[in-house]
Parts: sequence; C-alpha cells; structure tokens
Amino acid sequence: EDGERSINELDEWPCNCRVCASLSIDALKQKNNKERASLLAKHNTLVLDKEVKKARACIRAGNLREYVEMRVRSSPFLTAMLRILDREEEAYFERRTPVARNRCMMANTMESLKRTEVKRFASRVLERYEPPARKILLILPCSARKPYSTSPSHTRFIDAIAGYRGQIHELILTSPLGVVPRELEAVYPAAFYDSPVTGYWDAEEWAWVSACSRAYLERNLRNYELIVAHLTGAYKDICASVAEDTDIEIAYTCEKDEGTTSKEALSRLKERIAGLCGDKQRLSGFRMKMSMIKAMADFQFGPGAGRQLLGEGEGERGERLKINGRFPSYKLSSKGDVLARIVPAYGLLTLTVKGARRIENLLSSYKLEIGDFVPRGSILAPGVVNAGEQIRVNDEVVFCGEKAFGVGRAKMSGWEMVESRKGMAVQVREVEEV
Repeated sequence: EDGERSINELDEWPCNCRVCASLSIDALKQKNNKERASLLAKHNTLVLDKEVKKARACIRAGNLREYVEMRVRSSPFLTAMLRILDREEEAYFERRTPVARNRCMMANTMESLKRTEVKRFASRVLERYEPPARKILLILPCSARKPYSTSPSHTRFIDAIAGYRGQIHELILTSPLGVVPRELEAVYPAAFYDSPVTGYWDAEEWAWVSACSRAYLERNLRNYELIVAHLTGAYKDICASVAEDTDIEIAYTCEKDEGTTSKEALSRLKERIAGLCGDKQRLSGFRMKMSMIKAMADFQFGPGAGRQLLGEGEGERGERLKINGRFPSYKLSSKGDVLARIVPAYGLLTLTVKGARRIENLLSSYKLEIGDFVPRGSILAPGVVNAGEQIRVNDEVVFCGEKAFGVGRAKMSGWEMVESRKGMAVQVREVEEV
C-alpha cells in the first residue's frame, strides 16, 4: 500500500494478508524461485484487490480526491503526476467534479489548492456574486466551525458590530478558498471544508489567498467607502501586502500578536466601527436572509437569478415574500407557495416549480430537454434529449418536455446525460404536467 518493498530488506511482514500470515520471511526465502514467485504474486494480487475496493468505496462516498492526495505521498512520481494532471487536465476534472457533496472537503496538502472545488468557488465569487453597496467592508478571519457565523469567534465579531451591521459588508479571509462573502458562508464548499491550522502559511497558500483577495478588491472596491480589517498574524500580513500592491487604504483593529477575540481587540473594533459609521443602522433578520438567498441564487445559476427569484422583496411583482426557518435552513415563499429552500446538507439552494418559473429565462445553462413523457421519481439518461453543458453532478436543474416541466438534482454532468445509455440522470423533486 505504501510502495514497493524487497523481501531482502524486510525482517517481518508489513502485511497481514493470508499469504504473509501463513509463513515467515525466512520460510519464503527458502522456497524455490517458482514457489516464491507464486506466493509473492498472490500477496500482490490481494493488496491490489484491497486497494481497488478502497477506491470504489471512496468513489461511492465522494472522497476519492482526498484519498488520492493521501496515497500519492508514498511516491515522488505519483505526487508529481497529480500536480501535472491538476495543471494540464483542469478542464477534464472540472467536467467530472460534483458541484456539491454532503461531506467535508479535507484540504490537508498543497495539492488541495488546485482542486476543482476551490478554483470553481473562487471564480464564481468573482464572476457571479454581486456584493451589496455598503459604507464599510469588514475583513474577518475564518473559523474552525462552519458556517462561520455559528462559531464562537464570529459570534463575538457580530456582537461587536451589531448596532452598525446595516452599513457593513463582511468578507472572510481563508485558505484554501481565498475570500468568502458572509452571504455565501453556507454554500459548498465554504461550509464543508477543513484544513490544518498552525499559524504558518506556506508560499502557495499565501500567493493563492493574496490573489483571490486582490481580485475581489479590484473588482468590487467601488461598492465601499472604507475598508476595515480585523485580522492578526498571517491574515493581517496578507491583507497588508495586498493593500500595498493595490494602493488601497485599510484600517486595522488588531495590534501585533493580539488575538482577534481578545477583549482589547473587540473593544477596538467596536469603537472603530462606531466612529466610522456614526448613526446606528442594524441589519434586520429579513434583510439578512434576503441577501443570503439572492447571493446563493446568483452563485448557483448566474448573475440576476437572485433578483428575479426575489422580485426585489416587496417590489416588482407587488408581493410580499416570507422567509421562514432557522439559519441556514431558510424557506422562501410567496402567497403560501414555496419558491425555494436552502438545503444545509449540500450547501445548495433548491427550487420548486413555481420558483423555477420565475427565473426560467436565466436557467438555460441548467436546463435539460426530455422526451414526451412525465417522469416519476427519476429521469434516466436515455430519456434525455439534450442537456446544458454547464450541468454538474448535484446541480439544481430544470427539465422540460412536451408533457412535463419540473425541477430536480442532477446525478450526472450534462454531457454524460446526453452520451450515456443507462443510469439515473436526474433525481426528480417536483414535476408539473403541461
């Protein structure tokens, strides 16, 4: 499992398969060449079979990438191969990587920075996310507990700025994701990752998080009047280097070697925010929930989806929306009809048929055409006529045909649905006969 070994280098077996358990190394050496080769072949076959079973189990569980990152450490060649594949075959991996999964993403190695999920999240924050126009951008460190706002540290940050939160936009600095807007803290992988925390950042982490921070600030600086960073250690150093490179002025609320949750730092944060904001302006629960749903809709389906889904709250459709549920399990409804839900288990926004109808014109990339039948439970690949190339496993999709319109969760990428002749393409959630 950990690489090739010569029996001449071993004093005892590093294995407990039935071949190794049946005889000692000395006994094996005393066998003739033919018998020895046969026994070694049986051992190697058993080990390979065990490894294949582990790989299958990881594929089913959705954590094959973590297993590969762990296994390549046994060989410089394999480690190099993974790095080359990440660089040269980026498009190949992107087409085959689920958009979400209901398990933690372990980011334990430098190779984790090159994962499709990490690069996809960073690009969507820049290309799809529209930050609110606020007076202050407050940059905060990440936390071990996810979503961040459920952690003890972020609870203290929020308490310190509570009276002025309506004038503040919060941005979390983290490795490996780069930057995470507060509104997207419940999406995948922002709420589903874990990484070693040592206080030390290697060069690759530093460069990646700096690049993400710089790109975000350059793109969205016009949305803010002032920038405040409540950071310490490497977080603060990264932020300072980005500010210097971009000639952006940032006010810091933590002294050198001072913890972000210390009484002094929190008091300084509160005072600085109060001085910059002036009049108090709280962020209502409804407004916060609206911002979260809007941001998640844009993140999943593209810019403008959130605005169309919400209709600007009480505005364009002359209606009053309701958002029920405890964070982050929100449910959006209008006139008693549910439009969408946040599913924390996957970090996704799911639509009902009524919700999908609102943004149907923006869902072309996540739409598939089916044959003239009404699906029940699932849609199999042979029933798919055409599908959006952008669809990935676990994406929220809309399907339409001569007899049906509905919503569900993709179980294949769009190109797989068209090319495959068997297997489940979509897990149907709701269908409407037309």
